[in-house]
Amino acid sequence: MEENGRGRVLLTDHRIIIPGDPEKVVELAKISSITTEGCRRLQLFDSSSETLYQLLFTNESVLLWQVIRKSGG
Repeated sequence: MEENGRGRVLLTDHRIIIPGDPEKVVELAKISSITTEGCRRLQLFDSSSETLYQLLFTNESVLLWQVIRKSGG
């Protein structure tokens, strides 16, 4: 596993933008599996490229982030 970036992850209606050099854009339509590990790790698997993205939330819970997005926040 390698670190691709640090900073704020931006979730839009169609993609997740992960900060870094270069920025990584993950299209939500290509994500085939989403899991959480504890309350701080979010794992996204893109089966078309066989890539696993693991996001570590240091200041907030993944579950809180999920609830905010569902409510339109």
